[in-house]
Amino acid sequence: MITDEAGDITYSCSRCGFPGDIYDAGLCTRCAVGDRVRQLLTQGGGPVPLALGPLADALASADRPRSVLTWLRTSSGPKILTELMSRDSEITHASLDALSQDYNSTHHFRKLLVATGVLPERNENLARLELWSAEVLAHLPQHQMMIIRPFAEWHIIRDARRRSSRGRYTTNAATSDRSDIRAAIDLLNWLDEKQLDLAAAGQEDLDLWLSTHATRRRSIGAFIRWAKARRLNSTMALTAERTGLPTQFITETALNEQLKRCLHDDQLPLDVRIAGALIGLYALPVVRLVELTTDRFERTGDDAHLTIERNPVLLPPKLALLIEQQIARPAVRSMLRPPPRCLHERRCEAAGEILKDQ
Repeated sequence: MITDEAGDITYSCSRCGFPGDIYDAGLCTRCAVGDRVRQLLTQGGGPVPLALGPLADALASADRPRSVLTWLRTSSGPKILTELMSRDSEITHASLDALSQDYNSTHHFRKLLVATGVLPERNENLARLELWSAEVLAHLPQHQMMIIRPFAEWHIIRDARRRSSRGRYTTNAATSDRSDIRAAIDLLNWLDEKQLDLAAAGQEDLDLWLSTHATRRRSIGAFIRWAKARRLNSTMALTAERTGLPTQFITETALNEQLKRCLHDDQLPLDVRIAGALIGLYALPVVRLVELTTDRFERTGDDAHLTIERNPVLLPPKLALLIEQQIARPAVRSMLRPPPRCLHERRCEAAGEILKDQ
């Protein structure tokens, strides 16, 4: 509440005149956000650096400026930005990589910079695997590093780069690759405890290790095959684990009922209906389902196709209609302004999701 020139009480912003949203010193929340964002990005004065302009625009134009004020006050992101700017160096992926890679701080802040266009996009799953591997290798004893480094860098990470170049390197793939490297290190640590080297270890040693590390059976396979191919050990082999065949199956009637519900039950969320129908009709695993993007859908006259892998698949009319509804009315939880089409505005939407997570 402030008074105007005539001395009357007014609830409008003293700068922009917006009514009923006074936050501090006579300013509305949006004007207050603009001031505090500029103060953060300029360290108290001067123009906003050109490279940080997209970030300033995205934060200042937020649909929910109070959420931005909360982020500025409570998140670790502004502290990270202040630290980077204090070094008088360009903000790059490399400068962020030099900081502590805490998921809830550095990782989320990096996603914000990428979403607003300050940093270019990169495959974060691959980059985090490389950072993690370098840190782990740095703490290994020399005799282990001579084995683990080529396994990690020339086998695991090289294959990860190949998959990433094809757009197929997922979070689950990165988790699996880290498990493979950890399993190899665990085996070498165990051999050290037994005063054995890799070349001298036999099948009975591997079997004994597996008896106490049963959960590592799948992960250790990559290292055992790699070591054998490079003649680091010629006796150890991972025998195939016997598994029973599936015994429980859903009946065709039950499957059809589930599919009908996905296509016709308006009480279910739209995205759940689409996901259930795609799984029921095309047996799509979830890891493939979450990778589908709007450019995979195409309408030609009365027919609609969805490209799965590289194959256009003709969709049932009802499912095509549901997908069109999802594309036309996406669920937006962004606190930043989410106009739907241009690249900059899509970045604002993505940035809002990141800020919401913190």
